[in-house]
Amino acid sequence: MSVPYIKPSYKKSEFNCPYSDCNVYAHQKWNRVIHYDHSEVNSLLSYEERDTSEDITPLDKVRYSKEVGASSTAAPKYPAKNYIPTTEVEYASVSKCSHCNRYAFWIKDKMIYPVVSLAPLPSDDMPEDVKADYTEAASIVEASPRASSALLRLALQKLMPHIGERGQKIDEDIGSLVKKGLPTKIQQSLDLVRVIGNESVHPGQLDLKDDKDTAYILFGLLNYIVQDRITNPKEIDALYSKLPQKKLDGINNRDKK
Repeated sequence: MSVPYIKPSYKKSEFNCPYSDCNVYAHQKWNRVIHYDHSEVNSLLSYEERDTSEDITPLDKVRYSKEVGASSTAAPKYPAKNYIPTTEVEYASVSKCSHCNRYAFWIKDKMIYPVVSLAPLPSDDMPEDVKADYTEAASIVEASPRASSALLRLALQKLMPHIGERGQKIDEDIGSLVKKGLPTKIQQSLDLVRVIGNESVHPGQLDLKDDKDTAYILFGLLNYIVQDRITNPKEIDALYSKLPQKKLDGINNRDKK
């Protein structure tokens, strides 16, 4: 069974880690970004007066003394150990994954590192030829939601033969599935991927130039379709096959009646 995926979002307290080798849904701690002013540090280090009474490190030398710097806006004549010249970068922030303890870097509300797709991973049961298009779509969704949506429509078309349809005309395949008892929500999911993916190639009333959120929804819908049409039946078959043979014979005899 597929696990829900929550894509990284600015200032959200929990989401799936953007690092592919982690990808765990985990708590995220947010921090500010501080600019370390090297020019001011160099200026401080150029002062002739030095506190030589202690064995202090170069980093210690750029820290102001409370006694010297607390009551005056002027630069002190010598450095000490409890202050370093810094400036907060207002538009930058970092999030830290509580599971792998690594950082993601953000400018305003956009994650700039690591550079990864925020689309959910493909279902384990997604056929390989379908997964290839899904993965390619995920790799370009940030740069081009329209191209990504078109690829997902192609992935849907390739999925159809795996669920008993012809895979030539998606609309006809969906109609065939409906006649076979396809649940309404699955039909709606299929049509959403079909229509939006098609409109991104042949512009109609939908304009996906900047609509990344819509493209991301399609990834989840394709996984949802695979879950319902492939994963769920496979899991039920596996459980059913574990029934004792006598029970299976009894069920078969009942159904023959």
